[in-house]
Amino acid sequence: MAETATDTTPEPNHSLSYREVLEHPPVQILSVSRFASKMASSTLSYGVMVFLATAGATQFEVSLASSASYLAALIFGLQGGMLADSTPKRYVLYLSLLIQAGTCFLIPFLFGTTVSTLLIIIFLTSAIAQIVSPGLKSVVAIVATPSEVATTAALVNVLGSIGSAIGSSLLAPILIKASGVDAVLYVTGFLFLVSALRI
Repeated sequence: MAETATDTTPEPNHSLSYREVLEHPPVQILSVSRFASKMASSTLSYGVMVFLATAGATQFEVSLASSASYLAALIFGLQGGMLADSTPKRYVLYLSLLIQAGTCFLIPFLFGTTVSTLLIIIFLTSAIAQIVSPGLKSVVAIVATPSEVATTAALVNVLGSIGSAIGSSLLAPILIKASGVDAVLYVTGFLFLVSALRI
């Protein structure tokens, strides 16, 4: 009796490189979105802290700017993860990133850049990031084949870390020195918008 052939794709017999997984357009899109969103978040938080410190804010106010993102993660972390898992990934990520961008554009335009306003912006964008971050991580399993999931996840995390480092150590200080906190907010909003459009 003849055996029935199975229609399975053979697993690669070598370790996949970052370059190989980056050849897939969906992985490229996910990587750009993760890179831009992490750069935006770190640019915003570090830029606001530097601005407050140079503008003569108290140490308590600077500490509040630093802890606002952690407070948002503590309060909304579980709910954000559940929402990211229970809704269509593409739409919830797109909407969440647009809200983050709108927060950076509209709140300073309507209410200025007082200390309380800046703290609210950091808190709100960090709260929404509790949806974006697990959502982007879960998309890895959608855009990558089973043999590529580990490499793709590592690539996305590395690019996110690079974006975060560039935002805090390079982009935020340059923007603060050149144009002040308004430039930080608008560039951050633009980065969130880029991340949303790529999604």
